[in-house]
Amino acid sequence: MHRCSLFGWILILGMVLCAVLPSARAQDQHYYDSLHAAYAFATQDTDRADILMKLAVALEDADTSTAMSYATESYQLAKKAGDRRRMARFDLFEAHEFSSEGIYDSSRSELQRLVTVAQSLPDSELLSQAYSQLGWNDLELASYDEALDYFLADLDIVQKKHDIAGISNAFDNIGCLYLDEQEPETALNYLRQSLQYAESGRDLRARAAIYNNIGLSFNGPLHSVPFEARLDSALFYFRQSARLYASVDEKYQLARVLGNMGSVFEKKGVLDSTLYYDRRSVAMHESVGIHSTYEAAAYAQLGNVFVPLHRFDSAFHYLNLGRSIDEQID
Repeated sequence: MHRCSLFGWILILGMVLCAVLPSARAQDQHYYDSLHAAYAFATQDTDRADILMKLAVALEDADTSTAMSYATESYQLAKKAGDRRRMARFDLFEAHEFSSEGIYDSSRSELQRLVTVAQSLPDSELLSQAYSQLGWNDLELASYDEALDYFLADLDIVQKKHDIAGISNAFDNIGCLYLDEQEPETALNYLRQSLQYAESGRDLRARAAIYNNIGLSFNGPLHSVPFEARLDSALFYFRQSARLYASVDEKYQLARVLGNMGSVFEKKGVLDSTLYYDRRSVAMHESVGIHSTYEAAAYAQLGNVFVPLHRFDSAFHYLNLGRSIDEQID
């Protein structure tokens, strides 16, 4: 890739950010601005590579093409500096992109190669992240035994490093696996450990995600708790999650949690509250402007609520919107 002059790249960086930010989450404006300013004053290729990779990660949901451009430029700077660790972080980013697009074979090949690189460097952080992503790939393919092996390998690394955030994330990953396997009691065991570690940190988004996952556990087939009690518990944790996401203006994830709250009220038979939260979920998805399977599901969930109310025109309207988004994604 052709490298711009420092001034030229800073100018392009500013122009691209101005173009991307309206579609990206507004709460990240200050973060983008701080990275932009840091890049302007960076003099070392390695520092600029780090900044560009942070931009790539921050933008990967909002604008995949721009995110990949930043990641590629970061790789070129790392290569020029002869920094294998930073070069490998591009491979991790690319593997995550393959996984997001459902190209799991390519992602797996990239990650397995990355494991070898991380072991040879050695780089325990990179190895931990590679194992985590390999676990998520297998989880998406419902290869639960393989996914658990990778998640446990990740957990072993972060525990030996006493990495509090890493331990919390690893427990959360395992909890998500058992949620996917419809084993909410086991999921709760791991998610509560995840929350215990997360509460000692400052990552509000991570805590919000764990609260949401605990809520999903109570909203699932949890036979050890009476029906109404588990729905009340689910609402409690979803509200905690929503509060934290709102505090950092994380609209994309908040939209999902609002939909989860709507599903609880639907089970309770409180249709007014169901409509209220499902409508808020749809409106927030629309404000974010990122088409996803979660947005499609939000439309479908709202459409289904109108069926018992005999408001069939509204039901068909939202169900068709959900189907249309699904088709666009495919």
